[in-house]
Amino acid sequence: MPTIRFTDITGLVPEPFYPQPAKFYIPEWLQKLPPYHNDGGNPQTAKRCMPMLDAVMSGYTIVLTEDLEVTERDEKPYYKWAEGLGIEWHGVAQASTHPKVTNAPIAKWLNPWSIETPHGYSCLFVSPLNSEGLPVKPFAGIVDTDSYISPVNFPFLLSPLNYQGTIEAGTPIVQVIPFQREEWVSEFHSGTTDSIRRAERFILSKFKGVYRNFMRKPRSFR
Repeated sequence: MPTIRFTDITGLVPEPFYPQPAKFYIPEWLQKLPPYHNDGGNPQTAKRCMPMLDAVMSGYTIVLTEDLEVTERDEKPYYKWAEGLGIEWHGVAQASTHPKVTNAPIAKWLNPWSIETPHGYSCLFVSPLNSEGLPVKPFAGIVDTDSYISPVNFPFLLSPLNYQGTIEAGTPIVQVIPFQREEWVSEFHSGTTDSIRRAERFILSKFKGVYRNFMRKPRSFR
């Protein structure tokens, strides 16, 4: 089983704020959602949707390792942090055509974690999937963490852009999804095939649970 290694370069991050498997950070709205409803039609809710759940449970979640206070000065966000590396900046020109970038410099959270994966593996860094209401929305990126093992810092935008308040340590900021690099080619076909028809018949043979019980492959992040 491949191992992903997180190293705190500061040696100061409290253990409650270590990265954890993303399965421990299922979005609150999805946790509260009942698996079934009584409104007619398909009684299952997104709580029963394995593709959605697998997305939110894939990889690992990096959280803020210090409280981050956001106020406003000169009509721009002003940041203050309790401890840790805190915030640096990117100039507006680096993403001037982004629809949500304003005249304020782009904040960048200085991540204390070095991340190292085995040879041939990279990491996709994204805002926690299917999550709403998080005040920090990082830009997505891919890093070849088998060769680049310095900490990856995270430029982000506030959500909403005029957010003010304290973002507490422990707030999810980035979902880290390791993957093996491979070369791919694409093909295009038209019409159905025997294997597609057999799969469709199999799906229709059960009222529910075909993908969950027969087609989904196990995955593990520890």
